[in-house]
Amino acid sequence: KSGARSYSRIEMLQLGVNRTIINGLVQNPVAESTAIVDIYSANGQTAEAVVFDMMGRLVLRQQFALTQGKNNTRLSLLPLASGQYRMLIRTTDGVAKTIAVMK
Repeated sequence: KSGARSYSRIEMLQLGVNRTIINGLVQNPVAESTAIVDIYSANGQTAEAVVFDMMGRLVLRQQFALTQGKNNTRLSLLPLASGQYRMLIRTTDGVAKTIAVMK
C-alpha cells in the first residue's frame, strides 16, 4: 500500500426539480377554518381548489396563485359546516391531487 488517497467524483442528484408537487395539507383537521395547502410549484402559475361533500356535491371553489418554489397557500373553509370533505387541487401545468379534509 502506497498510502495515496483518491476520491470519486461527486455528482449532485436532484429529484422532483422542475416539477409541481402537491404535498397535501399542513394540518388536518384544519384549524380555525383555514386549510393550508403545501405545494412545490415548478413555475409561477394558478391553481384551483374544488371542495366536495361526502355526497359528491360541489360546495366550494377557490382559485389561487402559486409562485415558483415552495408555497403554503391558505384557503378559507369558513362557509363549510364541520365534517368530512374531499378537496381536489389542480394546477395549470396539469398536476392534480385529491385530499381528504376534516373541518
